[in-house]
Amino acid sequence: MPFRDLHDARIRKPGRIVGQKTIAPGVTALLQVGEGGRGSRVQSLRFDRRRFTPAQARKWIKDHDQGPILEFTTATDKRMSEFEIVKIHDDKRLVFGWANIALTVDGELVEDTQHETIEPAELEKAAYEFVLEFRDSGVNHEGVAKGRLVESLVFTAEKLDALGLEEGALPQGWWVGFKIDDETVFKRVKSGELRMFSIQGSASRETA
Repeated sequence: MPFRDLHDARIRKPGRIVGQKTIAPGVTALLQVGEGGRGSRVQSLRFDRRRFTPAQARKWIKDHDQGPILEFTTATDKRMSEFEIVKIHDDKRLVFGWANIALTVDGELVEDTQHETIEPAELEKAAYEFVLEFRDSGVNHEGVAKGRLVESLVFTAEKLDALGLEEGALPQGWWVGFKIDDETVFKRVKSGELRMFSIQGSASRETA
């Protein structure tokens, strides 16, 4: 699930993320805990598509001995959906809301801003990948992380049933909560300037 305008090259299997840093112009490293819990090491490399084509990104990895590449995803066919933040805890800098809704309570698929839909099972898969690999929140999908994921639950028909809720009691979607570490960003949330959650990822179009 790449960020907007960034090619993503996974170098290692997902681990606990400890941060990210710019290691070259247009190249950002996502860092995970190092072997034995000491230090950090690169999990993924992200390349600004304005500076690198996919081929150039692969060549950079080879030239800098950063491989092998386990998985490479180009910054194309992004999916983005936005939903309003519905709950804020001022004292703890916590915000909550729907990151994405796949099905309404009436069972209708929801179209995103690109007039695309996503099935609950695919949304659940994307949410798990986000929690495993990213967990941080930026502003408009750009720059360094400004917040950390503290709550995540994808409501599916199976989970609603397990909770003793009838299908249609809630939308089938992804509920999230973030702790906003950046004071300036949190002020923008409280003022209403930043009112939405948005997620993005890879998608393939299918003709209905």
